[in-house]
Amino acid sequence: MKFVSPLFRFSSFDTWIQHFESFMQVLNRDFETTSTHECSTSIHLAPLDSEHPKWSRSDMRALSKSILYFESCLDAVMPLYRRTSVFAKSNRNNKQMAYLTIAECFSYLDSLNERKHIAGEMVRCDPNSSTGRALGQRSDFLHSGYRWNFLNLVHNKSRGTIEFRQPPGSTTSGEAITWIILAMCFAQVACAKGDSLRPKDRPNVQTLGDWVHREAVRAGVPSEHRRRLRQLFDDAMPIVSDSKKADLGLVTAEPPITVLDKHGLIWREKGERNVAMEKYWGFFMPEVTKFGDSSRL
Repeated sequence: MKFVSPLFRFSSFDTWIQHFESFMQVLNRDFETTSTHECSTSIHLAPLDSEHPKWSRSDMRALSKSILYFESCLDAVMPLYRRTSVFAKSNRNNKQMAYLTIAECFSYLDSLNERKHIAGEMVRCDPNSSTGRALGQRSDFLHSGYRWNFLNLVHNKSRGTIEFRQPPGSTTSGEAITWIILAMCFAQVACAKGDSLRPKDRPNVQTLGDWVHREAVRAGVPSEHRRRLRQLFDDAMPIVSDSKKADLGLVTAEPPITVLDKHGLIWREKGERNVAMEKYWGFFMPEVTKFGDSSRL
């Protein structure tokens, strides 16, 4: 079962935190909640400005660079099974960027002049990948199943959400809230600092944790939830501890998928509603949803 929250402004902490706490309280009161490896907590991010609700090209590029650069650091705060999920693949898992160094990836992103092209390269999928074979693809295609899903921005000309798909399923409000704060604070600091990253420097989990925590303080995140965010990084389990064994120019091979994964991919491709974008358009352009026009969803 999939639950999709209303659209919230991140800075309105009392409103959305209370919403999640009340929702999970009712859910856990009346049901037994469990999480499997197929479950995830997906967070949709968008500039929430009624006058200019668009992602700028510079923000998209800076966020994309930060995603590629800090991928191993974000992996370190995830359960092992969310590091290899076919539904949250590495954004470098394609023919274009898989074997480039981080510096070369940065240069490639800098060469893209249009926002839709930046978005497209972040979700480009190889037909010979597990996902491509499961879906019977014969050429490169765009797909949502990446850690950070930019697909909504390919077709909607910079309007819409970027989706962080990697966090595991949440069974408590505290878990869900922590993942939301991580996604938002990472995105905000990434948009501000992504273009100043030095790709030849090795990414560091502690450095990222400090950046995200400082952003949480700046944004006014309540102290209780800042402590949970800090604990997330304190408990991080890096994939490779020996820097000599880590090659930032390579992406590990995509693992084979299960029959259940294959059925899930096909089901999503054939008819899963994009409820988050329906709510997005309902907020910014209510006339679109009022008349049932789903061509832009």
